[in-house]
Amino acid sequence: RMRAPSIMDRVWKVMDEADRPQADWRWRLLPYLTAFMLAALGFAAHLGLAASSDSRAFVLFFVPAMIAAAFMGGFWPTLFATGLSLLGLGISLRHHIDLASAADIGLFIGLGVALAVGGERLKQGQSQATEMNRHVREREAYLQSVLDTVPDAMIGSTKRARSNPSALRRSACSAGRRPKSWAAM
Repeated sequence: RMRAPSIMDRVWKVMDEADRPQADWRWRLLPYLTAFMLAALGFAAHLGLAASSDSRAFVLFFVPAMIAAAFMGGFWPTLFATGLSLLGLGISLRHHIDLASAADIGLFIGLGVALAVGGERLKQGQSQATEMNRHVREREAYLQSVLDTVPDAMIGSTKRARSNPSALRRSACSAGRRPKSWAAM
């Protein structure tokens, strides 16, 4: 028969999981790579459609790169995506910048900063939720270890325990006798 893990084994396991580094370097690099790929796709789409359209919506091709970077990595990957997008816009517009295009680029920079701040807040919220989850698991393992050390005979052994039906039922059943009235419990 295999031995079930003890409560302390569970407590140590939870504590070991909390000591691990948050992410491998590859996972930290992923938002930057995604931002680069989406900015390159936006640049290619902009160049492909620039000849057929004189629309001022050219900045919209780069917004998905910033949104993905914000959700995946937070502040710095979003600023990286914004910078790459501005570089792509600068290359594609070169000498065709008028006042309306400059205003669009200014709004685009503002959007990039706003997404960067929002992405960082999202990242902080996720790490706080993870920390709270870890704390709850530690407390649960500790409480379970305390409950596991209390013998069944101690539960419901006084007259005051009769007010707790589940304790009385456990006490009566563990002693091998049937309570007088199951309905009263």
